Amino acid sequence: MATAYLLALLLAAPLLAGGCGSRRPGEASYVVKQGGIEIGEQTVRFSGEEGKAVYGATERRPFKVFDTTTYRKLAFSSDLKDLQEYYSSRRVAGAAYRTYLRRSGGSLTYLADELQTFDYQVFPPGKGPIPYETDSACLMQALADKFFASGFDQASTLAVIPSRDAVLRELLIQREGKTGIKVTSPGVPEVSIQFGGDGILSKAEGGGLVIDRGRAGSMSSKPFMPTGRARALKEVRVQTPDKLRGGERLELAGSIYIPAGKRPYPAVVLAGDFGPQDRTGGGFLSQIAARLVDDGFAVLTCDRRGVPRSQGDYATYTLESATSDLNAQVDYLVLRGDMDIERIAVVGYGEGGQLASKVAASNPYVSSLVLMATPSVPLFPDLLLRQVDLAMSAGLLQPAEAAAAHIRIEIEARLLNETSGNTLELGGHELFLGWMRSEAANDPLASIGLLEIPVLVAQGGRDAYVPVEDATRIMDALGSRGKGTGKLALFEKLGHSFGTMFSEGATAPYRAHPEIDPEVLNAVSSWLKER
Repeated sequence: MATAYLLALLLAAPLLAGGCGSRRPGEASYVVKQGGIEIGEQTVRFSGEEGKAVYGATERRPFKVFDTTTYRKLAFSSDLKDLQEYYSSRRVAGAAYRTYLRRSGGSLTYLADELQTFDYQVFPPGKGPIPYETDSACLMQALADKFFASGFDQASTLAVIPSRDAVLRELLIQREGKTGIKVTSPGVPEVSIQFGGDGILSKAEGGGLVIDRGRAGSMSSKPFMPTGRARALKEVRVQTPDKLRGGERLELAGSIYIPAGKRPYPAVVLAGDFGPQDRTGGGFLSQIAARLVDDGFAVLTCDRRGVPRSQGDYATYTLESATSDLNAQVDYLVLRGDMDIERIAVVGYGEGGQLASKVAASNPYVSSLVLMATPSVPLFPDLLLRQVDLAMSAGLLQPAEAAAAHIRIEIEARLLNETSGNTLELGGHELFLGWMRSEAANDPLASIGLLEIPVLVAQGGRDAYVPVEDATRIMDALGSRGKGTGKLALFEKLGHSFGTMFSEGATAPYRAHPEIDPEVLNAVSSWLKER
């Protein structure tokens, strides 16, 4: 078999499966399956602009933790030799994460705007990669078209995987029979792709997913809520100190669970992990709420600011804004008139634990605190750097990926010292630095050292994101304060989600979520009832 590097030796042969061949329909539809269950749908569109072959796609994955829709546009020169531009927008409720790959002179620039962080790279001439995702029919089709146009039986090309990073990867593409190819790369799931007589991708398998040409059935997901006996669940609006442009107070949308029994009720506010969380916290918070309300607690949980039913903009989310919003939720309970203001607790998970400790250290109405899988270091840059190292140790990242991630995070940290504002223009786009700046200045253990209330620290012994050492450091900080009580609940066999994490196919019609171990729910509820 002949071997060549596509980027350098691509032939201008007639397209066997070309970008805008005369036999090609205007679009193709696909269904995505996991374990035989339909979990997504994709539509790939083909068109031609002056001197360009253009691919577009809409890809919906409703059963991901955050119901996700991705829009893509990919443009090549008409002979498929040169990538002109790539754009994607990965949208979830309340946020859009955008990636750009554009030609600037002889180079390609790469920008991934993750709202709270970003990744910017310039690829020198001759090193321009193409975007590739193992779960995108659109990007696999574009890669295959370039391969078939070359006329070779085996070839290599450089690529980036935007959902992971801007690391240059070498993809090996090989023919499999008359109608198929196989794509392999170190650290990336192998994918086998089959094509129909019109040159359109008909089936792709790899990474636990199957993408079939055809139309998916009706798919609508909803946030996971545990089933059980009837509860009083009411919609509420919580005013924050911040104001909208019109001068009105910014409001958060939330749910309050009202228990059986007489008022005033002991109450709990829940704070979720990092991300554009709704009030269910990806199914995690709703399980805690359901258990606590059964045990006699009123429970308040809100959509994060900018998540559609709440006001505001998640793209400007910072540690300060999130802490202010959580503090407003505590004050809301105090002012209701039906809560026992001597028994208001806050339960924080992940980043929510850091927010909860800040609020508990300053708000006199917080009488007890539960920290679940809470980092003892700033999320940026300390936790991000540590998670990169942990992922590499676990084999989830290749050494080149880990090295690139370290460089990216260090560049971002340096930019904070070189700029004074919360925005930065880069590659023609305005990037937000406020979250990184607020986190870099954060000292989680300092807040914990100010606490004068009882604290429960819940930690999974196999947590790959927030290791046991963090819980140990938090307990040391609690022990040195000389006030209140601190207790560690260590669950040796559990990870970050405190239970089994169910994939998309296993959760339909809900979204991917954990199932919290009953031992954890028992420990949290029993401890709170004793306060």
